[in-house]
Amino acid sequence: LKDVRLEDKYNDIVQLALDARISQWGWQVKDQSRGGSSGSQDSTNPGERDIIICDSNGSILIVCEAFIWSNFNIAQAHITKNFNYTHKRKNFIILIYDKRLYRNFDKNWNNYKITTLQKIKYPLGFDLKKSKWKELTSRFGYKSSAIRVGCSIHGKGTKIFHIMVNLNYSLK
Repeated sequence: LKDVRLEDKYNDIVQLALDARISQWGWQVKDQSRGGSSGSQDSTNPGERDIIICDSNGSILIVCEAFIWSNFNIAQAHITKNFNYTHKRKNFIILIYDKRLYRNFDKNWNNYKITTLQKIKYPLGFDLKKSKWKELTSRFGYKSSAIRVGCSIHGKGTKIFHIMVNLNYSLK
C-alpha cells in the first residue's frame, strides 16, 4: 500500500475485495461509473461515482465516495457531491484514506467526526442531525485496528457510513 499514491488505485483495491465478497449474492461492484451530477458547477456532465454496489438486477444499493484526507475543503467537496450521485439519497458510504501517522489515528478520527462533519455545509434538507452520530468501530471489531467506522444521520433519515482507514498503520 505504501507504493500506491492515487485515490483511484486505492479504490481499485477496495473494489476487487468487495466484489470477491458480494458476487456470491449476485451483487455487483462498479467503479468510476458516471451518474447523477458532478460536484463542479458544470451541470451538463454527470459525476464520476467512486464505487457503487448494485443488487442482482443492477439497481444501486449504495454509493461510495472516497478521498485521501488532506484538508477540510477536500472533505467538504467529496461528502456533499455524494448527494447528487443517486436520486434515492438513502444510504451512502464515505471512505477516507488517512495517510498520516498511525499514532495520531484516533485523534484524526475524532477530529473528522466531531469537528469536520459539524462544519460541513450540507445540501438543503440534508443537514447533519448532531445527536444522531453512531460510533460503530467496536461493533465491527475494529477497536484495535487501523479502521474506524461511524454513521451520521441527515435530513429525514439519510445515512452516511463513514469509514476511515489508516494506510500508514505500522507500529514503530
